[in-house]
Amino acid sequence: MYKKILIFISILFLAAAKSYCHKKKLHSNNLMFTGDAKKSVILQVKHYCVSLGQPFQNPDTIISVLAKKYETDVSSGKVEQREYQNLSIQAGRHGSKNTVSCLFGKGFEKQNFTYYKRPHKLNFAVTGTLTIDGVSFDDMVLAQGHTVFTNNWWFGGKHCRYLNKRHNIHAVNCTAADNKTTWCFFRGRINTKFKGGKYVNDTFPNEVRVWHKKCIIDDHW
Repeated sequence: MYKKILIFISILFLAAAKSYCHKKKLHSNNLMFTGDAKKSVILQVKHYCVSLGQPFQNPDTIISVLAKKYETDVSSGKVEQREYQNLSIQAGRHGSKNTVSCLFGKGFEKQNFTYYKRPHKLNFAVTGTLTIDGVSFDDMVLAQGHTVFTNNWWFGGKHCRYLNKRHNIHAVNCTAADNKTTWCFFRGRINTKFKGGKYVNDTFPNEVRVWHKKCIIDDHW
């Protein structure tokens, strides 16, 4: 009996210690920008939201670095090496409802995001001006949540609109700061029938695919 109690107490202690360390640890949270993001991705941080006790250590301007990954070409089936822009945010990874309240308290709505809903919890959220290859988008959001298997990213902005909630497409059209340019951004699962310029395969949980045109859904598939 005493042995079982001791084991139970030990498990609780280890779980508490792990939780404490997890809350205090600073992580490099990498978000891949692929597609038409060829030269650079720059985030000028305006505000950030983070769970209580979590670290957040970033400069006012976060600049991407060129990186490479392997991807299967959907037309040929061959594995190819592709380049992408990697943007890294240094923050903890403990989700909370307070982070969500902090973000949505700044005037964002669910239709501004690629998932067209309000997240239950977020690890952190960063807002500011996002400049991709010289084109700037104001009041954008890069936020990280968590699923059973991975940390997923929430992407959007005040000048972005969800594409179409009737289709299995997680994408937004975002108007640039010049009020003339509109680009399309994809997150998460993409419907294989979507003709956003070319065939788009499913994206990774930490990937944003950029198309430097406005996306239009064809309802006559």
